[in-house]
Formats: sequence, structure tokens, C-alpha cells
Amino acid sequence: MDSAEPAGPGSRIWMRARGAVPAAPMVNSCVLTLQSAFTPVEAAMGPMRRSPYEISALLDHTVSFHRAADFSNWLFYEQTSPTGVGGRALASGTIYNRSGELVCTATQEIYFPPARDS
Repeated sequence: MDSAEPAGPGSRIWMRARGAVPAAPMVNSCVLTLQSAFTPVEAAMGPMRRSPYEISALLDHTVSFHRAADFSNWLFYEQTSPTGVGGRALASGTIYNRSGELVCTATQEIYFPPARDS
């Protein structure tokens, strides 16, 4: 049954490498760490009522790995932003492989500077 309440801030994406990524687990973990830092910004923009052009810094990025990542195959990234206050937003996400197994969890703090006067 559909809820009458609006959905919370969040985003869901499927991702994989455009080109070849070496099969080495360390390389895949590094690529996943980098990718997991950028896309949570989308989840945080709504609560902060900001555009991607107003981001000043990505802060305090944390990744916990639960299984090896494989960027040659599709990964599903589900992200939410539970809070945004005083120019800082917190976003978190979970990344799953195509089999539905949890690959990693990530959190990202994002700084949005005060709005500029026109």
C-alpha cells in the first residue's frame, strides 16, 4: 500500500565502470571509495535546498567494506540524507552487488556555504 506521506530525501543509482577496471580487490575498493564519496551529495541537496553548484567541501568520508567490490559488474547504491543543519548535511548509503549482497556502507558529510547575496 502506498503511503500518503512524502518519501524522505534519498537517491538510488546503478553504477559500473565504463572501461576496464583491474580485477585486483584493492583497485576495486579504491574506485568504490572514490565513487561512494560523490553521489551522496544528490541525497543531501534536497534537505539543504541547494544545488550541486553550491557545495563547498566533502568532509568526513567513511567506508566500511563487507565484501569485495567488482566494478566490472553493476552495483546498486541506495543513499539517504537524514539531516542537514547549519550548512552541513549528513548522507549515508549502502552498496549492493547484483546478487543483492551488501558490499559496503558509506557516510559522507557535506558542507554547503551560506547563500550569496545577488
